Amino acid sequence: DELAGALIVLAETKEAGKREAWSKRGAAFFQGRARRNATAIDRNTESAPASPSGAQPASGRKGAA
Repeated sequence: DELAGALIVLAETKEAGKREAWSKRGAAFFQGRARRNATAIDRNTESAPASPSGAQPASGRKGAA
């Protein structure tokens, strides 16, 4: 209810300065989140080769068997 009310007020606001400030703040919020997620993806990408490396010894075992 609170969020819906805030969005209605935002939609009704005609002051360009306020709308621009809110827009910049929202963009900064999502860009910050995107950077954090990109860092997590980089970490996962670094971990991903470790999994195939772990799978290679398993393949090696199959080849040895």
